[in-house]
Amino acid sequence: MGMPSNTNFDRMVFRNTNEQKGRNISVTPANSTNKHLAYARIILDASTQSVKFSNGENETGLICLSGSATVKTGGATFSLAQYDSIYIPRDSEINIPFISLLIKMCSLTPNFISVSAHRVASVT
Repeated sequence: MGMPSNTNFDRMVFRNTNEQKGRNISVTPANSTNKHLAYARIILDASTQSVKFSNGENETGLICLSGSATVKTGGATFSLAQYDSIYIPRDSEINIPFISLLIKMCSLTPNFISVSAHRVASVT
């Protein structure tokens, strides 16, 4: 059983997403087959000590894959250990100061799915 001939693998497989330090958005609806989901990786170490960004109209989920992190958003501070995750609503400023870590970030447009049923930590 083969794949359909119209499958566009360069819009489905993304390699070397770990090559850049800081926040690197590698998958978006513009460059993938995803209609609403974006994917980024945040890698902090001594050379890239923090990231600060606004998620705009996108709801955001952060998953700490290694190390630990402090996430500051919505006037609150949250500590994440390995495999912890946090939901951050749209229109939020997000600040992650230096701690050696690897975070996967997923964002999606709010009209696509209700993330509230999957909240680990809510920042409101």
